[in-house]
Amino acid sequence: LGPDLETFPRLRASRLAVPELFPGWLLNRASMRVFNELYFRRGAAHPGKPRLVHWDPYFFPLDAIADWNRIYGRRGFVQYQCVIPLDRARRVLAEILDRVSRRGDASFLAVLKQLGEGSGPMSFPLRGYTLTMD
Repeated sequence: LGPDLETFPRLRASRLAVPELFPGWLLNRASMRVFNELYFRRGAAHPGKPRLVHWDPYFFPLDAIADWNRIYGRRGFVQYQCVIPLDRARRVLAEILDRVSRRGDASFLAVLKQLGEGSGPMSFPLRGYTLTMD
């Protein structure tokens, strides 16, 4: 699997779980603002310093919470995901966020990752960003 296999042992199973009868009123602008601020601060703890992180929380952050999809209730959610080439990222990201904002839509969960292309069969297709919005 690569030279970092010893660096990253298998992570434990989910520690948190969303209850089956999750109160839908908890998912709102205020709670998402608090969540996003805390999540951002956790990731920005060491700005400008490259660091090696385990692939599980990087690629699959929601897997740390069992049954996370229950947060959205019975109606579920729609997810939009795209890949944006690095040379067009600033303009395209601004356009996507502007359109979402103008429509009055809100994304309760958005993930933006910068990735590089690779030659492996499971590597990212190109150098750029992937944006996912629920």
